[in-house]
Amino acid sequence: MVLSLSASDRRPLSHDRTSLARWVRQILLALAAAALPLAAQVQMRMENQGQGKAPQDRDGAKREHRHGSYLVYLPDAPLAPEPAQTPAFPADPDAGPANGQTPEAEDDSGARPVRELHPVPSGAAPVAGHRLPGHTRSTFRFAGQDLVRRTTVSGGVAATQVFRPWVRRGVTFEAFLPVQYYRPGLYAWARQPWTKPVRYRWGWAGQPWAAYYQGYAGPAPFYPGPLSWLVDYTVGTTLREAFQTGLETDPAGAPAASAGLAPVVRQALADELRLLVEQEGAEQQALAAGQFPPRPRPSLFGGRRPRVFLVPGSTRARSGGRDCALTEGDVLQLDRPPRGRSRHAEVVVLASRNPDLTRGTVVGVGLQDLQEMQNHMRAAVNQGLDQLQSRQGQDGLPALPAACLGRSSAPYAQAEAETP
Repeated sequence: MVLSLSASDRRPLSHDRTSLARWVRQILLALAAAALPLAAQVQMRMENQGQGKAPQDRDGAKREHRHGSYLVYLPDAPLAPEPAQTPAFPADPDAGPANGQTPEAEDDSGARPVRELHPVPSGAAPVAGHRLPGHTRSTFRFAGQDLVRRTTVSGGVAATQVFRPWVRRGVTFEAFLPVQYYRPGLYAWARQPWTKPVRYRWGWAGQPWAAYYQGYAGPAPFYPGPLSWLVDYTVGTTLREAFQTGLETDPAGAPAASAGLAPVVRQALADELRLLVEQEGAEQQALAAGQFPPRPRPSLFGGRRPRVFLVPGSTRARSGGRDCALTEGDVLQLDRPPRGRSRHAEVVVLASRNPDLTRGTVVGVGLQDLQEMQNHMRAAVNQGLDQLQSRQGQDGLPALPAACLGRSSAPYAQAEAETP
C-alpha cells in the first residue's frame, strides 16, 4: 500500500516541536484514513467471492481509492479464502472425535465435570452423580443390537429395565428402552387436550412425603390434558421414591411455598414429556413393523430445541467455580449442545429446592447424569401411560377410546443373550 500526500501537505519539516507534532499527527491521520477504504475493499471482495462474483481488474493493474487529499493504491492481490466456520449446532453431534483422539474431561472453559461414585452391590455398575438404589447390570444381544439389562431391588421388589448404549464423541451412554408399549392411539390421545379440564384426586393427602413437598410441588388444581397430568405424575413419583428410599435432601428445611413449580416450569416439563411420548410412539411403530427402534435424531445432546430434565435425587454440580447440590424435583433446561468433547453441559435452573440455586442460575452437570435424568423421566412417562389406562373413568379421568386400550411386551424384554 502506497500513501501519496497532496502538494499542500508536502512542506519542509520545521525544527520546532510544534511543527514536528503537527507532521506526526498528519501522518497518523493519513494512515487511519487509508485503513477505512482498505477495510471496505476487503469486505467487498470477500462478499463477491462468497457470491461467486468475479473480482474486478483481473489484468493486474493497480486500483486506487481517493479519500480526501490522500490517495491509496490497492494492489490486485488475490485474497485468501475465508476459513470454514464450525456451525453453532453440529449436524451430527454424535460423531466421534476427530483423528481418533480420546475425549477430554476438561473443556476450554477450565470447568471440570464433577462426578461422584456411590457404593453398589457386588457385580453392579456404579452410577455417576446422583444416588440411586443399587442395581445389577448385564449385557445381552438382540437382533444384532448390544443392550443392557439393569435389575434394581427396592423394598424387596425386583424391577428390570433395558437400555441401549450409544456413543457421543467417544463416551458411551445408556438410554432407556421400555419393556412395555401401548396402542398407537394412546400415544396420539396423550398429546391432545381433553374436551374440558378435569380435576383429579391423587389420594396423596396425609402421606408424609406429600406433606413434606407440598410447598414445592403440590398437585395442580385441574388438568387441561394428559400431558399436564403426566407432569404431576412424573414429579410426584420422583419425590415419593426419593422420600421413601431415604434419598431426600433437606437443604433448608421443608420446601417453602415461594419455591414451588411455577406454571411456566410446568409447561416446560409438559413440552419435554410430549417429546418423550412421541419418541415412545415412534419406537412402538418400529417394533410393530418388525424393526428395531431407531435411535432418536437429533440425539439427547444435539439439535436446536431446548431439553428439560427432572432431577431424581441428590446430584453434584458446579456453579460459579464451586460445587453445589441439585436436589430431587429440581428442573433444569439445556439450551444448546455441550461444547466440543466436554463431558459436562451448562444448564439453566428453572426450579430448585436449593435456596442457593435461584431460577436462571447456570450450573455445570455431567452428561452421564443428564442421561440418567432422562432415563428416569422416560420410565415415569411409560408408567404414567399405563396408569392412564388403568384408571380411565376413575377419580375424574375421562374414559379412553377403544383404540387406545391395550399393551404389548417388547420382544427384547425377555430375550435370552444371543451368541455374539
